[in-house]
Amino acid sequence: MVSVQPVIQRETIAPTTVHQVIPVHERIDAAPVVHEATTLPTISHEQFLKQKSGSPETHSDAGHHHQVCE
Repeated sequence: MVSVQPVIQRETIAPTTVHQVIPVHERIDAAPVVHEATTLPTISHEQFLKQKSGSPETHSDAGHHHQVCE
């Protein structure tokens, strides 16, 4: 006896994705904010050395500290 198997034909559809990019046109009406430069008051060399060695707010090896100026 001969066995007959049916032939099944399948259609394979690969899904596709179409990416569409919509261009964005930005319009900025406000003027840019430009801050003015700030400067610290001038100090003498002796004052600088006194601040550097005597102040606890200066940079040290024991911890990470920064000097705070107003």
